[in-house]
Amino acid sequence: MLALHWAEVANHRESVPLDPDWDGYARLDRDGVLMITTVRADGRLVGYYTSFVTPHPHYKSTLYGFVDVYFLLPQFRKGPAGISLFLEMECSMRARMKAEGRKSMVLIGRGRLAHDPRKLLVRLGWTAAETAYTKLLEA
Repeated sequence: MLALHWAEVANHRESVPLDPDWDGYARLDRDGVLMITTVRADGRLVGYYTSFVTPHPHYKSTLYGFVDVYFLLPQFRKGPAGISLFLEMECSMRARMKAEGRKSMVLIGRGRLAHDPRKLLVRLGWTAAETAYTKLLEA
């Protein structure tokens, strides 16, 4: 699924190949930073939401969930699967907060302009906070 996701949304594909740092992800998982939520249909993986959960360097008493990537196969985007994926992710985040004795968590989400997630995020109570820009620098 990751290759499908990359092919659909990656910027600068000709210069920036898909090359996940699997050892880095394993390290984040061992450190308790990586959270992965999945959605399945008839037992088959159809989507995922991956985030990094850690206190923010500016606000160490507050837990932050930084979105890494999320993806849902195109044929499941019009039904309830996307909402279910986000709601389950939020449920998992709340459980994490409770387990750590935290009272607050800020979710930092993002989405590709070509696949605008704003309607979904606003429907789920998210608030737009900023716009991100990218620029490829090549030597």
